[in-house]
Amino acid sequence: MELVENKGVISTARFISVSEPGKLLDEKSYRKPCMRIAEFVLWHESLCRNGRFSMPKAIQCAIKISILSKEKEDAEDICEICDAEFREDELIGTLECKHRYHRKCIIKKLMHKGECPTCRATFFLYKF
Repeated sequence: MELVENKGVISTARFISVSEPGKLLDEKSYRKPCMRIAEFVLWHESLCRNGRFSMPKAIQCAIKISILSKEKEDAEDICEICDAEFREDELIGTLECKHRYHRKCIIKKLMHKGECPTCRATFFLYKF
């Protein structure tokens, strides 16, 4: 596979024949799989530092941080990790599955296990 990058964006992705170097395989049938693989490569590289996977960087990408305000308070007002109530103006980390925790609690939890403590949804996986 050959990837051509331009300013951090894959501009061309194509399969090249292994048995006949230089020969391109049928572009139409391989275009979509090539681009998905290219997107995966960029996603993985975005989570790396100095060529190695960075868990803190991956966690940062997996959590949406917000400040709890009075209007946003609802029935889900307890962090299931530490069992403490959310307070106004606290930093809250919301995962893709919509479960909310104190920012510090969920960062610490995700460093040990890359899944939601409530529903076990897995993070840091590329969704094809």
